[in-house]
Amino acid sequence: MVDFNIVSRMTILLLCCASLVSCMYVDRDLQNMPDTQGLILDYNNEMLGDSDEDDNSQPEMFTISLSSMIPSITTAQPDQSYWQRTSFSDYQLNALEGVHLSNVGMLLRDFPDIQRTSGDSIMFSINNNTDNVLYYTFPPGPPSTILEKNINGEWYEVPILRGAEISLRRHPPVILSVGSKESMHYLTTRLSFWRPNAEGLYRLVVEVFFDPDSEQRYFLSESFEIRKQDFRTRFSKEQVNSLDGLSITLIKYDYEADSLLYVVRNESGLNFTYDDFRELEKYIEGTWYEVPANLYSPTGQLQGVHLVSRSLFRRQEFESSIKLGIWHPLSVGTYRITMIPYVDGASPSEREYFPISAVFRIVE
Repeated sequence: MVDFNIVSRMTILLLCCASLVSCMYVDRDLQNMPDTQGLILDYNNEMLGDSDEDDNSQPEMFTISLSSMIPSITTAQPDQSYWQRTSFSDYQLNALEGVHLSNVGMLLRDFPDIQRTSGDSIMFSINNNTDNVLYYTFPPGPPSTILEKNINGEWYEVPILRGAEISLRRHPPVILSVGSKESMHYLTTRLSFWRPNAEGLYRLVVEVFFDPDSEQRYFLSESFEIRKQDFRTRFSKEQVNSLDGLSITLIKYDYEADSLLYVVRNESGLNFTYDDFRELEKYIEGTWYEVPANLYSPTGQLQGVHLVSRSLFRRQEFESSIKLGIWHPLSVGTYRITMIPYVDGASPSEREYFPISAVFRIVE
């Protein structure tokens, strides 16, 4: 005899199982469906447009009001005293007949460990078409090599970064020669001596002389252009924020103190080392570009950029801040603040970098 109670219970159980399996397949199919809602906000990569439809699930981007920021951070002030006008008159430059600079421009180098192709040096050649041996100091650097920028038709000397003097003392220059009717091709001087703060027209000034024992010096110069492309990001989009558990989050911006507060969390299970300086990049026409830091504050005070190595241990969280005035002047646009930890224990040539960034937008 059939027990209808047992049959009813079995039927209900089978229906529940079928419903559960069906939900699992529907959920799987939804996850695999392509996104048809247009461009969404993606902090890690380069999809920074807005969706065609409102989506309350998208995180709201951190915003800063340009009009509320300290005016000196948003306004260029090239005529301030810390931008010194050139000390050279026209007749002092390129006064040697038969001697000149050529091939002056940015040198692009590849850094496979951090996925970068960037301009980190200025390349140039010294040409000696005279009958005498010409001399110059090597490696080229301040004070025998000077970088100037053209601002509103006037040439201004780009100040040397704090710390450049220390580097120069560690590597004292020597005197090298350029033979008669010869050229020294593709010499380089490090852009990091000056860290120019914007794209534009620049000129390189190089000191040369015929007699090392004489005080008579001559100066060769040639202008060149630094473009925003020379500061394109050093990171591929797959690198940024790629490690689960390692993150940086913006908390607030103090307009009066120019202080951007953020929190760094390491829940990845790895220990890291990082330099206590953040990089700022701006998103322009589909690409991130590095915003060079300034040696001087908006008020003309020396504000050297320090690189101090620190540790970030597993399960550690810390709060810190940084002043956006380091990168003045700023304008409306999308930016990201980036920190570059690397895993402890590896040699410099084998370091594994895990850059993390937080995106924000400066609005009117």
